[in-house]
Amino acid sequence: MKRIIDVHGHLSKFWLPMPWRNRDIVAYLDRFSIEKYVASSLLAITENLIEGNRETWEFVKEYPGRVYGYVVVNPHYVEASLKEIERYSRAGGFVGVKVHDGYYMNIGPFYSPNWRRILGLVSDLGWTVLCHDSLLSLSEIAPDYPEVNFISAHAANSTLAVRYAQGETQPNIFLDVCGTPRNYGIIERIVELLGSADNILFGTDLPLLSPASAIGKVENAEISQEEKEKILYKNALRIFNF
Repeated sequence: MKRIIDVHGHLSKFWLPMPWRNRDIVAYLDRFSIEKYVASSLLAITENLIEGNRETWEFVKEYPGRVYGYVVVNPHYVEASLKEIERYSRAGGFVGVKVHDGYYMNIGPFYSPNWRRILGLVSDLGWTVLCHDSLLSLSEIAPDYPEVNFISAHAANSTLAVRYAQGETQPNIFLDVCGTPRNYGIIERIVELLGSADNILFGTDLPLLSPASAIGKVENAEISQEEKEKILYKNALRIFNF
């Protein structure tokens, strides 16, 4: 049986029709043989930071060793974000922070002092940062935080990732495969340019999307089985403290 670790999942009720209850999400994990699931709260991203992170904690407690959490942070609420990181770093089951910069207007991605305070604490913890569509800004900030692994969400679907792979890459930047866009041969091209799949991770966006899409992208890519296994689970085991 193949192993799969999903590093980009969610929880919580949302405005889209989807299987949002915890037990519904876990049923999908079972159906697609996903052994570990790292999730952030959609409520925390869009409306209520504190309550959403609490929902994640409840999910982590309900399925220990199966579900892991990202603490959602917001640079407009730096003190609250720092307190949330400190609270859940002591709780167990949390392995990183989630950043959705599309919702954070008027604060440049990762350049402001607000972000640097947050990233400094994350660096001290050795956590991973999952960022929404932030590959360009990550390329500039990642060298300042060599102890932090940054995941650029959805990046392995885009021609932007190809341009990134053609230039100066950073060892602590990872690209995940989740999302609906799919250019023919793009995973193959990124692997070719990088020389391996060592910096590509598997993610689904569940419950916003079915895992079938992400699994199909990897399983049908014209790369070796060894490289597929790196994407599906081996790279996640390397960068997360499960």
